[in-house]
Amino acid sequence: MIAMSRKTPPLTEFDLVFARQLAEAAGKAALPYFRAGVAVDHKPGKGDFDPVTRADREAEQVMRKMIAQRYPEHNIKGEEYGFEDRGSEFTWVLDPIDGTRSFIMGVPVWGTIVGLTCQGRAIGGVMSQPYTGEIFSGNGRSSQLTGPQGEQDLHVRACPSLEAAVLATTDIRLFANPSDAGA
Repeated sequence: MIAMSRKTPPLTEFDLVFARQLAEAAGKAALPYFRAGVAVDHKPGKGDFDPVTRADREAEQVMRKMIAQRYPEHNIKGEEYGFEDRGSEFTWVLDPIDGTRSFIMGVPVWGTIVGLTCQGRAIGGVMSQPYTGEIFSGNGRSSQLTGPQGEQDLHVRACPSLEAAVLATTDIRLFANPSDAGA
């Protein structure tokens, strides 16, 4: 059994409310820069072009501050500021703007991702699309979509095989490696 601190909820009660609050706060930090001609930098050592903006950085800083206040003993691994090791078995995984290329082009297919792992195992997460007001969340037992039309449970459809699965992506180059074709 995993030992818990007094501030850490049991794994069966992943704090989706807090994870949603993190994503919403990051979205509020990022939205003023969306379609506003934000300056773009390149993250060195990250390939041909890996863009980062002030919006990415500010949104991650907001989430890090909130986590430090609520769960000061938890680790944080973020896209923009790396890993902050506090010696915990719990790690928050943050991508303040997943889809920075879309963000800088003004295309609303970007979002904020917040996950929590325990000993490297995912126990829950949230994907927020601030521009559309939609939040997708799950905890290993159920998943929901919360948006302008209210909240609904999400379900997967029956699928006889991986070959019959439906996949959507914003960038076909994700499958540029031939060995990934069957994945």
